Amino acid sequence: MFQLPSWMEKLTPYGYVSKLPIGEMNWLSAGGLIVVTTVLLIIGLHYYRNRDVAG
Repeated sequence: MFQLPSWMEKLTPYGYVSKLPIGEMNWLSAGGLIVVTTVLLIIGLHYYRNRDVAG
């Protein structure tokens, strides 16, 4: 839409998602995003459970 350079498109997760139905599904990128999301979710839940809040 904005005709940005390709390196700038890769600054967000949307730059790694295939443009379906126009392009083919890139399973490696999709799997990588799922792995990163899962790791960050586990880290976030761990620190949320161990927060230092009185009550």
